[in-house]
Amino acid sequence: MSLADYAPEIEEITIPARHGKKAGSFNVRGLSFHDISKIIRVHYHDLDGLFDLYQKTAGEDLTAIATGRFAVSLVSDAPGLVAHVIALAADEEAELEKVQTLPLLVQFDALKKIAGLTFSDVEEVKKMFAQVMEQIGKMKGEEAGSKPGQSAK
Repeated sequence: MSLADYAPEIEEITIPARHGKKAGSFNVRGLSFHDISKIIRVHYHDLDGLFDLYQKTAGEDLTAIATGRFAVSLVSDAPGLVAHVIALAADEEAELEKVQTLPLLVQFDALKKIAGLTFSDVEEVKKMFAQVMEQIGKMKGEEAGSKPGQSAK
């Protein structure tokens, strides 16, 4: 197979009918390194707070409870990041504001499916997440080490 023949695997996200509006759906794919890089650049400060939470609750233990706590914090503390992840995975980044208005359970379903498409197994998720958090920690260290008046690298 050549790259020209490649098509990413997709999952359908259903938006239920509500208040007289018809049901709908959209497709999502797994995130690429390009997507993740964009999310880190745009939402660095959201990730900074999540790094602290990761260190406290899930740094050593990515059990379902710790991961659940982290997911709830992600949605409550960084809803813009969540919407951006969904918009990128749907290849509709221009629709970011609409993504933010999706029902909560639709957003959770989308995140779950995006994670499944992005990572092949739970161990891969743990490794990738730990690496991302390690890099954010290093960036925090560089930022803390910069002199007043200098920007962080």
